[in-house]
Amino acid sequence: QLELRRHHSAHRWVTLPPMEIAAKEPMYTSTPFSQSPPGIPCCLACCVPNVRGIPTGAQKMDAEEAQELLSKLEGNWKVVPLDAGPSGNRYVARVVFSDVHIRGDSMVLSGKQGGHNNSHSAPVQKQQIQLMKYTEADGSTTIFCDYMGSKFIKIDLDGGELEIENALGYA
Repeated sequence: QLELRRHHSAHRWVTLPPMEIAAKEPMYTSTPFSQSPPGIPCCLACCVPNVRGIPTGAQKMDAEEAQELLSKLEGNWKVVPLDAGPSGNRYVARVVFSDVHIRGDSMVLSGKQGGHNNSHSAPVQKQQIQLMKYTEADGSTTIFCDYMGSKFIKIDLDGGELEIENALGYA
């Protein structure tokens, strides 16, 4: 897990997927972790794990509901790793960024984890937040935040906590 702390409030947390590749359309699947991430060259396909994808039948979140959630997430956050996540693939960084700025449906990830953060080597990535909902057979709802399958595990905005399991399965 990662902990994000809003710069002006140390009582809000969120985990954030450390993905650097974004899908432009939902990666629908009936079998999780069966698809390669988009944009991976053939020569690296063996080194990058498959992503969860979006369950067939998931729908984009209603615009009003999505705007309400996004407005509560707006601001500057600090990424603090809480869990190393699964080991196993030496080619995939679990936590790449140290800072997140959310405005509307966009987030800018920047900084570099590991205490070696300088302006010459710190990566920057802009990513659009894509909110989708899937209703499980038992009636529970899963909310996805990107088209590759990163999903919210816990949403407690009043308590200031948000946990995300990324599309690679890191929580």
